[in-house]
Amino acid sequence: EPDEVRAALHADQVTGVVAIDAAAKLGPLTAQVQERHGAVLSLHLNDDYYFREFQWLTIHAAAATKGHGIGVVRSRFVPECDRLVVFGDQTNDLPMFEVADHAVAVANADPAVKSAADEIIGPHHADAVVTWLEAHAG
Repeated sequence: EPDEVRAALHADQVTGVVAIDAAAKLGPLTAQVQERHGAVLSLHLNDDYYFREFQWLTIHAAAATKGHGIGVVRSRFVPECDRLVVFGDQTNDLPMFEVADHAVAVANADPAVKSAADEIIGPHHADAVVTWLEAHAG
């Protein structure tokens, strides 16, 4: 229940959960968890690019985003980092885009991710990220 969930999150007992299943199962589960715990949890329901009959539901503490994690690593371990480039495809990448100096979306990314990107490259299945890194290494 909400107080138990909050207590577990504050005690670092729960980091995150990923569920992979058919959309017919994950859609109702997402709605139920959002309704009961949406104030303290972040939920992302995304299609699986390789197996279209499946979706991925990620659930984590509201503050446990990729953006927050990158901010912590950057400030503690690489404060001299001049330029942070990130790559994303799903909505759980949006907080990471907010803290990056340059946000890159793959062509087959979620429309919200492409809209937030500074640059859109080829699709992930065509090794577009590797191609981008090779072209910009140096």
